[in-house]
This record gives sequence, structure tokens and C-alpha cells, in this order.
Amino acid sequence: YMVISRWISHEFALSGVFIGVYGLLIVVSLVLNRRALMISATGYAIYAFSQAMLQGGFDSLTYVVAALVVGGVMLGLAMKWEACRGRVLGWLKMVD
Repeated sequence: YMVISRWISHEFALSGVFIGVYGLLIVVSLVLNRRALMISATGYAIYAFSQAMLQGGFDSLTYVVAALVVGGVMLGLAMKWEACRGRVLGWLKMVD
């Protein structure tokens, strides 16, 4: 039981790091208004996640789900780019 709980917590922690870095790159790309940065960040995120899965021994279903989530986020942002950018810039004005 202890080994399984450590493996699950490690997997969630690793996923959290990737989601956090990817989210930060999305916010930066929205602020800079550069869709190309988001697309290249997506490529790097998928590559880094696949390398971590190969070294960590994760199953392929986790990779498929992660790729679908990342792709869905990218598609959603592409459809609502201006609205999302406006919200992020509005949030930054509130913080300033």
C-alpha cells in the first residue's frame, strides 16, 4: 500500500508541475499576444511529459489523457483568444 501511495503522489506531483509550467507559458503567451509561443509550449510540454513517462514507467492511458487535455486547452484558447487575453490583461491591471 505504501509503495502504491508514493507512486500515485509522485505521479500527481509530476503532473502538477507540468500543468503549472504549461499554464504559466499560456499566461505569458496571452500577455504577449503570441499564439506561436503557446503552440511551441504545447510541443515542449508533450515532449517533456512523454520523456517523464518513459523514465517513470507511467501507463499509456495517462499520456493519452494528458495529450487530450493539453490539446483541448489549446483548441479552446484558439477559439476564444481575444476574450481570454482580455481577461488576463484585466486581471493584471487589477493586480497593478
